[in-house]
Amino acid sequence: MRSTAAEGDPADPRAFRSALGRFASGLTVVTCRDGERLHGMTCQSFASVSLDPPLVSVCLRSGSPTLSAVERAGSFCVNVLAEDQQWLSDRFGRPHPDRWNGLAWSANPSGHPVLPGCLLSLDCTLSARVGAGDHVILLGGVDRLRPGDPAGRPLLYFGGGYGGLLPVRRRSPPEARPRRTLGSAPSPGYLGVPGRLPGVTTIRSRTPEPVLDRGPAPQPRGRNRREWTCW
Repeated sequence: MRSTAAEGDPADPRAFRSALGRFASGLTVVTCRDGERLHGMTCQSFASVSLDPPLVSVCLRSGSPTLSAVERAGSFCVNVLAEDQQWLSDRFGRPHPDRWNGLAWSANPSGHPVLPGCLLSLDCTLSARVGAGDHVILLGGVDRLRPGDPAGRPLLYFGGGYGGLLPVRRRSPPEARPRRTLGSAPSPGYLGVPGRLPGVTTIRSRTPEPVLDRGPAPQPRGRNRREWTCW
């Protein structure tokens, strides 16, 4: 039987953050232009909400400059990051003296920055605002879709580090798999590998085990690590 971790206390912020880190998600950068100032922050809490009407949600930290800008402007842009855009996640997820300096971008019809190379950009009009603890959930009506490269792959975040996708073959539940014994003939889909002892065969599956390919872990973020994950 596979061992399980000890239960944690959800009232402990560190335990709660660590537990929720077991949920893999994509990453976005929410951008907004407020007058002559540009704002943006990395947002992990992004979701599709409705098809009719088309709605999405983003969850931003209370008191953040980007949240204040979106509330004043009444609209925003969501940029879904590709696997080679970890640097953008870092840039908009931690304090930066001038994160827009030297950064290429184009303006959508509302003037909000659209970042190049993303898997998708969505132009959204603020539809509703819901306070949720130390964050605010924003519902946005999608006015315009801007898909990127159809062959692009997403940047993922899991367990405190970046990752990407690997193809996964469909597998039967563990209880439905045939039980093997030493010396028995391998079935199709398995590879027999000679063991160290005469007449002993080790059964090894051809199917690769990894599901999530983690990239290098991000650099420590110190006291400001919370800001970049948008928690």
